[in-house]
Amino acid sequence: MATLVIILTLAGFYFCYHTSKRATPPRTLLLEQWIHDSPKEGNIIGVTCLILSTALSIYSLGWFAGILSFTVMLMTFGSLIVVLSPIKVIGYKSVAALIALSFILENLI
Repeated sequence: MATLVIILTLAGFYFCYHTSKRATPPRTLLLEQWIHDSPKEGNIIGVTCLILSTALSIYSLGWFAGILSFTVMLMTFGSLIVVLSPIKVIGYKSVAALIALSFILENLI
C-alpha cells in the first residue's frame, strides 16, 4: 500500500509540475510531451492522483498519520522534482528501478 501511495504522489506532483508554463518542456517520453501540450487534462489527472494518494494514505494509516505522511511525501517529492527535473539527473528508468525495489521490499517484510 505504501508503494502505491508513493507512486500516486510522485505521479500527481509530476503531472501538475509539467503543466506549469515555467517548467522546461521535456521531450523524452510521449507522456511528458502530452502533459506539457495539454495542461488542463494533465492538471486533472495530477490532482486526481494526489486526492487518491491522500485517501489511500488516510485509509492505511488513519486520519492524522495519513495526512501527515502525505504532506511529508508531497514536500519531499515536490522539492526533488523541482530541483532535479530541469537538470535531468534522475530519469524514468531509475525511478522505475526504485519503485520496483520498494515494492519488493514492501512485500518481503
